[in-house]
Amino acid sequence: MPSVSLLPFEAHPFSIASVDSVLFAPDSKVAEDTSYGKELVFFIGVKNGFTRRLKNVAARRERVKVYIDGPYGEGVNLGCYNTSLLIVGGTGITYALPALLNIIESVKNGSSCCRRVVFIWSIRDADFLNWVSESLVKATRFAPPELKVDIRVFLTKSHPYLSSFAPGRRANFEATESESNLLEGRNSSENPPNPFDKPEEAIFTAPWLKITSGRPNLERILNEEINAASGKVSVSVCGPNAVAKVVRKALRLPWSSPLNGGPSVTLHIECYGYA
Repeated sequence: MPSVSLLPFEAHPFSIASVDSVLFAPDSKVAEDTSYGKELVFFIGVKNGFTRRLKNVAARRERVKVYIDGPYGEGVNLGCYNTSLLIVGGTGITYALPALLNIIESVKNGSSCCRRVVFIWSIRDADFLNWVSESLVKATRFAPPELKVDIRVFLTKSHPYLSSFAPGRRANFEATESESNLLEGRNSSENPPNPFDKPEEAIFTAPWLKITSGRPNLERILNEEINAASGKVSVSVCGPNAVAKVVRKALRLPWSSPLNGGPSVTLHIECYGYA
């Protein structure tokens, strides 16, 4: 972005959070009969420097010229797994959301054997749900009956908005403590709340969304899901490097091995941070 970058050839790696699918196109794009496949969506955590300047440009709704190079690496085909677990924190949603939508569309058109997908997203602020609320609503709406979609959001920081719900309307909320406290990362400048966004009540009262106050116990979740699974299982992780360590430890022998009667488990990790 020449008008935002300080250097002429400054490059920044960001993940595409959208899929080339009319099925999951925003309602506004469908109404406008716009080719959704030509639109790229990015979720960018605001820190200092480039991302701070980019946020200011977006707040002013200015148009900028962008040069894109990619994609890099190879995507993982989750369609051959009977169960898929997507475990992400913060802006790691840019990996998990397209993966979730692609699984649903693949099952719908008969090209995937997946029968259960578990979507686990750990965030500090409830406002972050605004990033993906429309996509999650459509995901649950278009998921075929043979596919079970389990969406769980863990709020690692208390939010005053939650206290505004009447007791009878907070059935989807649970308070838990967990040994696993690394999903959302430790950097306080990562993924700050967007002051222009406010959480919408509809997403919090959705019957298909389970919101838990606290951090996920990944070892317990993986143990329960893999022991209950049949066929091949995929575990995909995107978040801080510490998350990968927690998941690797949880997937050690003996309980997750085909040698003792357990399902075949494949682990795929996409971490952000320094090597």
